Amino acid sequence: MFRIALRDTRENWVRFLMSILAVLLATAFVGATFSFTNMLGDSIGRISDSTNTGDIYVRGQEIESEGETFGPPQREPVPIDVVETIREVDGVTAAGPGLFGMATLVGDDGRAVSNGAAPTLGGNLIEGIDDFEVVEGRMPEAAGEIVLEEQTLELSGYEVGDTAPVILGDSLNFEATIVGEVDSGWSLMGATFVFISEEDGLAAFAPTGVVSSITIAVADGTEVEEVIAAVGAALDEKIEVVSGEVIREESETATAQAMSFIEVFMLVFAFIAFFVGSFLIVNTFTMLVRQRQREFALLRAIGASPGQVVWSLTIQAIIIGLVGSVLGIGAGVLIVMGAQRIFEAMGTPMEGNPWLAPERAVIVVVLAVVFTVGASLLPARRAAATAPVEAMRPEDPKPERTTRIRGVVSAIGVIAGLAAVGYAISEKSGPAIGVGAALILLGVLGLGPLIVPPVLGVLAAPFRVVRPIGKLARGNVLRTPKRTAATAAALTVGMTLVSATAVLAASAEGSTRSIIENQMSADYYVGSQMSFVPATVQQPIEDFDSVSGVTAAHFGAVRAIEPAAGDLTISALTERGFEELLTVPIIEGDRARADGEVVVSKRLWEEDGVEPGDILTFSVPGGENVELRVTGVTNDSFMSTDLYALDSAYEKLVPEQTRAIAFLLVNSAGDLDATRADLESAIEEHPNLQVLDQEELADQMVNIIATMLNILYALLGLSLVIAVLSIVNTLAMAVMERNREIGLMRAVGLSGGQLTAMIIVESILTALFGTILGTIMGVGLGSALQPILVDMGLTHLVVPWEPIVVILAGTVVVGVIAALWPAWRALRQPVLEAVASE
Repeated sequence: MFRIALRDTRENWVRFLMSILAVLLATAFVGATFSFTNMLGDSIGRISDSTNTGDIYVRGQEIESEGETFGPPQREPVPIDVVETIREVDGVTAAGPGLFGMATLVGDDGRAVSNGAAPTLGGNLIEGIDDFEVVEGRMPEAAGEIVLEEQTLELSGYEVGDTAPVILGDSLNFEATIVGEVDSGWSLMGATFVFISEEDGLAAFAPTGVVSSITIAVADGTEVEEVIAAVGAALDEKIEVVSGEVIREESETATAQAMSFIEVFMLVFAFIAFFVGSFLIVNTFTMLVRQRQREFALLRAIGASPGQVVWSLTIQAIIIGLVGSVLGIGAGVLIVMGAQRIFEAMGTPMEGNPWLAPERAVIVVVLAVVFTVGASLLPARRAAATAPVEAMRPEDPKPERTTRIRGVVSAIGVIAGLAAVGYAISEKSGPAIGVGAALILLGVLGLGPLIVPPVLGVLAAPFRVVRPIGKLARGNVLRTPKRTAATAAALTVGMTLVSATAVLAASAEGSTRSIIENQMSADYYVGSQMSFVPATVQQPIEDFDSVSGVTAAHFGAVRAIEPAAGDLTISALTERGFEELLTVPIIEGDRARADGEVVVSKRLWEEDGVEPGDILTFSVPGGENVELRVTGVTNDSFMSTDLYALDSAYEKLVPEQTRAIAFLLVNSAGDLDATRADLESAIEEHPNLQVLDQEELADQMVNIIATMLNILYALLGLSLVIAVLSIVNTLAMAVMERNREIGLMRAVGLSGGQLTAMIIVESILTALFGTILGTIMGVGLGSALQPILVDMGLTHLVVPWEPIVVILAGTVVVGVIAALWPAWRALRQPVLEAVASE
């Protein structure tokens, strides 16, 4: 049977080609996911190795938090004054604080220097610890002096000796003198660096006299563990002293955690591709079994057991899985290598290794083989059930018949799914709607053969005017409803996901615009999506005659003790700000009107049981506890913080050095153009800030959402490609199956053009069936998700009818494209040979 399987695979390779291509595409997705995360993790690891070069690190103790957190744990800060104590310890040759943060360097063209999407960072280099080479000039020695890394200097357009505007963090803004150029020796992934003096670093990134860590270098030949013990003995017991190896290992662990999240996200879409591809494989083997039924009957007649027949088809599935997965792994690596070139062209070079680890490659191959074999088992079982008597029948097997059991089970699945979705909407349960959607999808796919006749009967009506093409095409797709439903199933799944995403995208856009229109009463927004607003910007704006009102939307973090314990976020406006510039909707109680009052988010109300009238107690660093009375509950989606208070209450809770302005809201005195001109003049020295009206702010937010959703569309696009391949494959095999029938039609006068048109109509009908079915379920799923996600800002349901109509129109084009190769194969077959074939 092994030799028979190999012979059949070799002789029928064209029939298996589309299945191999489906496996290739799905495994290319998996392989590219593993390859990309390996490359990204390796690149990040190299950055960690090049920047964490210290022998010893001093850091604060870990802050305890409830539940699991993503990323590295939060730690207490370290007082900067311990550096002098550390430098006096025997064996320490150098010690310095880590002073790094976001920076903005304004180039000679007046724009912020950037390298594609990579960030600009500011920080200090510690002599004796950091590896660097001074290419020109010297290191910064005093405040106001900076050194630029080679690539940054080139991008800025400056030369050593020039002056340039620099913004460190959110507030330190000064005219800096470029005193040197260095090669840091770091792997930067395209990031631009501004190296600063320790004095400027302390002012920008350690204004309160504390830092996140202190780096130490030890003398050659000195035992690191001995120095760790000595440093630990010299410092407070609450300060932790660890080796550089520990820091680098923790960095590797954090990187692996981040990469695993990305991998899981990407592999979800890879699984979707495999799931969609399985329909193609099932269809291929089903048609193959149907076409070779007499052959299997003969094998049974000469002594082959059912198990041997199954094994024969299983071997062919294994070959398809092996060939497709190996080619897919290669394609995935090539995709990532191409992405590597794109990142490099965008100024964000990825220096990591894109090759798949052998164990990952084995996983991909095994996964592909298991999916392929699993998809082939049902057709293989049917082949094994072929009775030897079938070998004596001169005619083709009888037409397909649908089973009542399948219909009943599928109908029950749809009903159960609808019940689960109803429960999910009433209880706002994400898992329940996932279960419901899966049951509905599987149920509808199971009911496909029963749905095909009535639906395609309607869809085929317009084509009946084209005689005899329309009638022939309709008969062909209705003759085998199981096959038609299975062919369209892949497109149904793909369109369900795409349509649901389209509804969520349109609803997110509509909700975002509604939130801004309903909550932002101010004429202008001044801020940045990437950083806070410097406090120095507010006063000049308040002094403009063209401005009638300004409020700063403050942001901060506080620690609640009771009744809701833990770290919370807080935002605050002036009383006038709440009254005139920003509306915070109140769903229970009233808004805060005094410095001893606070409004809580709906999340705290529902999850932590915080009610209006409760007293919240907060722990304030370096001060006494503060109590605020809860006056109301909000479902605000504009600022999306846990707490809302007046500026006076905010100042009691948040230490001055940690206060931040998220954005400014400004009302015009009447002349909007004059107000905008004044606002833009006020932020000239802050290229990271923008002046936006309501519509522009909404457009910006919508573009951010669209960018994220476009990634989902691209990932889901692979399932649609595989779905189109399914139609191509089924039509091509149907042409082979109807070889004699097509030959007879050609013999009695059917022209080549009519034959091509007939196959195109079959393809269009199949594609329309899958698209309409998928679109209906997708729109329904997206509509059901909206009320569940209302607390996340999805306040409005919007069904994008125009894109849906475009998709339906595009289905006709897809149907035409999918029919071209099968039609070409049908036209190539000589008429006499086709008539003489069995």
